Amino acid sequence: MILTKLLDPKFRVTVVKPRKSKPEDIVEALRVRGAHVHRFEKETDPELVIDAFMASSYGEYVYVLKFKGQTYLARGPKKLIKKSSAPTHSYIARDERGLEKLLLRELSLKSRLRVDLPTLLLWMAIGVLILQWLRQNFIASFILTLFGFLISDLLNLVNYIVLGYCDE
Repeated sequence: MILTKLLDPKFRVTVVKPRKSKPEDIVEALRVRGAHVHRFEKETDPELVIDAFMASSYGEYVYVLKFKGQTYLARGPKKLIKKSSAPTHSYIARDERGLEKLLLRELSLKSRLRVDLPTLLLWMAIGVLILQWLRQNFIASFILTLFGFLISDLLNLVNYIVLGYCDE
């Protein structure tokens, strides 16, 4: 992505949802490679867990491993997970505050709704206004369709500036 090279993020976050592997095997492999791995307990406050994780670990690469019923956080100085068959999603974070927001979003449904719902409502309103305007202008709708990827990059840039993280 062009934005990743231009923005020079401080952290790279990968959310992995392994299907076939056992949690113990992956966690042990990450520890052998030098990562600090922390298990997230659902009973505890997510903000406290994230603060403790951030204070006790270091490195540019952060991983959120989501297994059925279990979630682990891992952090290391080098890239530890290569491309795999498991579904992954990559983010970049500008600073520690952006990383905390991203981890809180990934670990807490309430936080995810608090961040994503206003954004979704705003873009729905903008979409309705654009659709009303485009019904009358065929050429503008064609141009908007062609340059839709630029709008996606612009949205990522706004998220990076406002929230401190965005999709990679």
